[in-house]
Amino acid sequence: MLITTDTGLKEDTVIYGVGNKDVFLPLSTFSMILNLDVDSSARQKPCILSKDKKIIVELNLDSDLATVNGRDFILPHEVYEHNGIVMIPIKAISSTFGYTVKDTYNNIHFIKN
Repeated sequence: MLITTDTGLKEDTVIYGVGNKDVFLPLSTFSMILNLDVDSSARQKPCILSKDKKIIVELNLDSDLATVNGRDFILPHEVYEHNGIVMIPIKAISSTFGYTVKDTYNNIHFIKN
């Protein structure tokens, strides 16, 4: 699947889909595409941070509960691990960082709001 952004980034990667047209990507791929930081070492749970650290999203494996800047946030699907790779539902998390996701059968495009 081809992933593109408004900034011209193009990345060809494998995606995973679930019901209601939600799309899952590996956390590392998602953070690279949107130029975000990832930290899981100290927290024992995946954490996505904006470069300026104004937005911090903490995720819980096998749960749909996340925290955004310390406040609980329910995701549409659980975050899960597949062969040691953390998979995240990208639409809800993208909106937290100010992006809208447009997806078609063979393309995902991230649009900055």
